[in-house]
Amino acid sequence: MTNLFEQSFPSDFSQGLSCDCYLYLGNHIVDTARIGGNDLWTVSFAVWAPDAAEVQVCGTFNKGGDSLCTSMHLISKGIWCTEISGIHPGDQYYYQITNQDGTVYKQIDPFGHAVVFQPELATVVDSPETFSWTDAVWLQNRETIHHAAFPMNIYELHLGSWLKNKEACNYRTIADVLVPYLLDMNYTHVSLMSLSEYPYDGSWGYHVGGFYAVTSRYGTPEDFKYLVNRLHEAGIGVLMDWIPGYFVKDSNWLYRFGGSWQYESAIENFRENPYLGTISFDFTKGAVQSFLISNALYWLREYHLDGLCVQSLEQVLYHDFERSQRVEPKNIYGGRENLEGVSFLRSLNVAVREYVPRAVMIAEDRSNWPMVTKPVYLGGLGFDFSWNSHWKNDTLEYMGADPVYRSYLHGKMIVHSTQTFSETAILPISHQDVVYGRKSLYEKMFGQGVIRNASLRAYLTYMMTQPGKKLLFMGGEFGDSAEWQYNGCLTWSLLEDPKHKGIQEYVRALNYIYKQERVLWDDAQSGDGFAWIDADNASQNVFSYVRKRAQSDEFLLIVCNFSDVSYPEYKIGVPRFADYGELLSSEDTRFGGSTISREIHIRPKPEPWNGQPFHINVVLPACSAQIYKPFFPKRTRVSAEKRIELQKKE
Repeated sequence: MTNLFEQSFPSDFSQGLSCDCYLYLGNHIVDTARIGGNDLWTVSFAVWAPDAAEVQVCGTFNKGGDSLCTSMHLISKGIWCTEISGIHPGDQYYYQITNQDGTVYKQIDPFGHAVVFQPELATVVDSPETFSWTDAVWLQNRETIHHAAFPMNIYELHLGSWLKNKEACNYRTIADVLVPYLLDMNYTHVSLMSLSEYPYDGSWGYHVGGFYAVTSRYGTPEDFKYLVNRLHEAGIGVLMDWIPGYFVKDSNWLYRFGGSWQYESAIENFRENPYLGTISFDFTKGAVQSFLISNALYWLREYHLDGLCVQSLEQVLYHDFERSQRVEPKNIYGGRENLEGVSFLRSLNVAVREYVPRAVMIAEDRSNWPMVTKPVYLGGLGFDFSWNSHWKNDTLEYMGADPVYRSYLHGKMIVHSTQTFSETAILPISHQDVVYGRKSLYEKMFGQGVIRNASLRAYLTYMMTQPGKKLLFMGGEFGDSAEWQYNGCLTWSLLEDPKHKGIQEYVRALNYIYKQERVLWDDAQSGDGFAWIDADNASQNVFSYVRKRAQSDEFLLIVCNFSDVSYPEYKIGVPRFADYGELLSSEDTRFGGSTISREIHIRPKPEPWNGQPFHINVVLPACSAQIYKPFFPKRTRVSAEKRIELQKKE
């Protein structure tokens, strides 16, 4: 077996060039047999432990349940391996690593696909693949999609706190409820908070221990495949948060693996992040880069995910981001940038482009690193999209202010519209914004009762009609008033209140319009797709702009009044002479507003306004937003003879 393993294992693992090392490391069934009515497998085990003096694999490989240990063989580049016959379904194992000083360590398999916590922490031997995927049509259609010119309205979800009945929180039961809900609400994608295995519930999955194991909190790997498959069958894309910058400080997992600084740096001030309480990966080691790049591709390939949202990018890009240490970590040039981390991110995106070309790579970056979404060959990091967190912070500050003082914050609502086109952006309202005293999205709106409800509807209109893809955390779609808690659940009972039900109905209608109107997502990242009508009316807290398509008559006019004053007759410049119909009003009574939308068309007046050749007069209720669509007269062809006849009559 050893000779065969040496021949098959990729030589580029230690160089950081391996993209599929999970096919060789970990446990893999190499033969199956059925003896005396029992399934018995022959399984290969392999682990990277370059500093170990001896490695054994220990597990419940017998009917009595006692732990048996088998010595592993060292092959090149610190890889230890062995084969064991007579393994039963459900058997558990761990690695027993003896360090050079004789100390013995029990370790979870870093490449294990399933972990159990009781009675002891252990890795579960893989079962033969039995899940039958039925999402071939989705995967085939995905190959034809260019995501920058495709609608992407993302619902961010924490699986453990979404359902009302937490005891029924399983990948399969969630799928049966989540799929119809997303379809009904007109979302295009769902973004799952990290599901890599983690030891502490309070980390929400972001202090990862088992990078290759889907968390057992909600079921088995096959159960998770069922969830993804159901979503794909319904035409919904699946994204997941992925954390390559750090891992949990727990010696059962990667920390001090086998008693050595294997995945982290041996230099103290490069190793730990005191702010997060985590351990940083050492990107100077090629094997670490192979481990992470292969892990990203593992989730995309084996679970058919449509993309990864790479969390806390700043922790990869900088040595000292949010760290207070006695000795500041510096790169070889004396700077704070993590040069190897930057190289890793570029290699990651190049590998994803090569092996899963249509996967979406999203960067969640709180720093101001330039060219995040520019191609690697141009010096960028190579991501498809980047969260525009600055837009979120500034606009929420504006919406939380008393309308009397909003004129002083007017610039916060417009500055990012001119900066959006430097990066391919996602406008996010995520889980990070509604925890730890930050208040829910609903509570962030100024005012009480009717004003707060109206403000949230208007703000969501502004968000959905600005350039960039969209992401909204669960609960925001119906105005959940409670701050999110990972061990609780959404306040679904609020939907018994007509005001909150109205918010949900409005989001459903707004999402539908976003999907239907190409101007809201086609050409979204070019300067041709957006133009201000009036960005300077700070005194009245009114913003007006158009979303349009290049070389097309299609456009939408959006007017947002963020003051608490109604304007019965508000004059707005329009670029074309057409009848303007109200496509959606946030103050419609069916959404809990105070006005009844009328199906009438507004005819422009041939008087220039706001730098436009025509203008219309509209009613602007307080704290409201309206979307208008032009309707052009039908053009009819007239023959030359008919034209002469008509001219004679005139």
